[in-house]
Amino acid sequence: MLVTQPRARGEIRASFNCINGESRLRDLRQAGSARALFPRTPSRSLQMVVTNTSGGVTGGDRFRYDVTAHSRAKVTVTSQAAERAYRAQPDQTGRIDTVLHVEPDARLAWLPQETLLFEGCRFARRLSLEVSEGGSALLVEPLVFGRSAMGETLRDGSLDDRIEVKIATDTVFLDRTRLSGD
Repeated sequence: MLVTQPRARGEIRASFNCINGESRLRDLRQAGSARALFPRTPSRSLQMVVTNTSGGVTGGDRFRYDVTAHSRAKVTVTSQAAERAYRAQPDQTGRIDTVLHVEPDARLAWLPQETLLFEGCRFARRLSLEVSEGGSALLVEPLVFGRSAMGETLRDGSLDDRIEVKIATDTVFLDRTRLSGD
């Protein structure tokens, strides 16, 4: 008898305003295993730390992060720890979708820690960034293929990664990586 674990799901939808020169949370929706933390900093910008309470992503898991920086808001989004893509059944893929919006005169930095790909992972990641005219963004999406310092090698797995950046409706960057097998 095949026993399957419940699929992890998580969603964060957050938007930020600027009020009297300080960036503030406008709206927040959290669901499932995704949580947003807001550490106190001396800056007038705001920092949001995303955490996955399920401990990683495996086959069938679905996560979505949707972040909007409204006019003049300054926001940095990072992760509490490295995301982990674990072993999955060949017909099950874990997925993370991230949609970022930056309005005029707003600034958004997407700076998560790396995603670690483990042996046997099946992982799809989509990142879409839309920057309005006059907005600015800094974007990082690091990947680590196994942990060689721990004696681990990644010999079998699949990765389907897509990053799209639009500025004022024009696609200025589109990158797609598909890797499978050894």
